[in-house]
Amino acid sequence: MKKLTIIVACAAFFVLAAAPAMAADAKFSGMYRVTMFSDSNQQLKDSDASYTHQNSLFRLQTTYMVNKNLSVTTQFDVNDDKPWGRSNEIAPAYSSSEVKWNLEWDRAYMNIITSWGDVEVGYNGSGDWGPRFMNHSIDTNRIRVRTKLGNLQLVGLYEKYFEGDAGVTISDGDADAWSVGGIFKAGAMEFGALYTLQVDKSGNSTSANNLANKASDEYTMHELKPYFIGKFGGLNLSAKALIQTGDQDFTGGAPSQDLSGLAFNVEGSFNLGPVTLEAGYAFRSGDDKSTSLENEQYLLSGQDRVAKQTWSKFAILIDDENSGPYRTFGGRGTFTRNYNATKDGYKLIYGSAFFKPVRNLSVGLRVGHFTADEIYPKGSDEIGIETDFMVIYDIFKGLRYYGTVAWLKAGDYWKGPFASGGSPSSIEPEDNWATYQRLTLSF
Repeated sequence: MKKLTIIVACAAFFVLAAAPAMAADAKFSGMYRVTMFSDSNQQLKDSDASYTHQNSLFRLQTTYMVNKNLSVTTQFDVNDDKPWGRSNEIAPAYSSSEVKWNLEWDRAYMNIITSWGDVEVGYNGSGDWGPRFMNHSIDTNRIRVRTKLGNLQLVGLYEKYFEGDAGVTISDGDADAWSVGGIFKAGAMEFGALYTLQVDKSGNSTSANNLANKASDEYTMHELKPYFIGKFGGLNLSAKALIQTGDQDFTGGAPSQDLSGLAFNVEGSFNLGPVTLEAGYAFRSGDDKSTSLENEQYLLSGQDRVAKQTWSKFAILIDDENSGPYRTFGGRGTFTRNYNATKDGYKLIYGSAFFKPVRNLSVGLRVGHFTADEIYPKGSDEIGIETDFMVIYDIFKGLRYYGTVAWLKAGDYWKGPFASGGSPSSIEPEDNWATYQRLTLSF
């Protein structure tokens, strides 16, 4: 490890030393971010201890311009999600391949601009399509091709999630995705749709990495993602749906399982000078677990399964982007990480108001009511009501503070049961307080 550190340090020194000479051909951007998390009780129990930690992240992205049509972009992170006070040699107690400490090269890809469009090849960010609902943040190997026909942009994608063939005798242990889509813009309106076919055979590999999260020989998923964005004076509207169908074949002669899932979000906001009002509804289907031959849960597909969800509407119940290594304040029971809550899905109605008294300061209040889509074998669907108070303060140009104080009035859903045949607990779930603070310097 020390030898690798020395090599990386030397390489970084030579890059920095050469920077003045190549400044005309290179563009640099990045950030340094410090965050602090606090959670009153991770398991919604009165006996739980409070939880607080801090972490930081340094990110540098460099684009090398070969000429106006050719470029190469790289990006690396330092101490991503590493809590303060943790030694480099100590593996986290919540050890996961998702946790990236020290130096992590995240992206390296080329971009080729032609007379008909552009081509991108390499390791780059993936998971963004239309409004942020159910988008995710992850890096993967891919090829993207784009072209424009008037107001219509067409896109084609190939992504490699997992490779089990290279260097092993077992063949066909792969996970791949192919996508085609289009975006049409007409004035202040935008329509988009993306179709994706995912075939996951990583269960055939000797590796433990199985994106289907089950010991399956093959996992096939078709997914359609249509969306709409429109602006009509001070009114902003957006809608997005994610429709899934597919099947999963299991090892050992077990019958295959039909997959079908649905998620959607409708949101509107209205600007009244310094005040912005927002209201929306979100749905993510769950599975009633009544039969092993059918799964109606909306599944995080492909690399989404190990990615951070970037639709961060509520700090406690739906926030993967801002939650640090534990994912969503203690990994307690949210819809991005908790297995049972994810299986049950949710229905969410929410509203918010933001006030901007001066140009560089915004304060907001958001309230959401959550119920479960499915409960099995029995129990309450009342997840709870979450209230978030937010502050966004641009201290200087490039320096931003973001803070949230969140309160969850926990419903009886958290009594359980989370096992087949179990019964709800008689213990009342304890309400939860949580805070999140972030200071970001961007350049």
